[in-house]
Amino acid sequence: ASKAHQLFGYPSVTVQDLIDWTAHWIVNSGKTLGKPTRFEVRDGKF
Repeated sequence: ASKAHQLFGYPSVTVQDLIDWTAHWIVNSGKTLGKPTRFEVRDGKF
């Protein structure tokens, strides 16, 4: 993360903003790719 901060600077958007935007998108039936996220995978095989 520190290397990213050096290269790009500190993010101008907060984590809370990202969460709010994503929740708004989902609640308002925003388009998705319809693909599974596989967030439950623990062995690294996606």
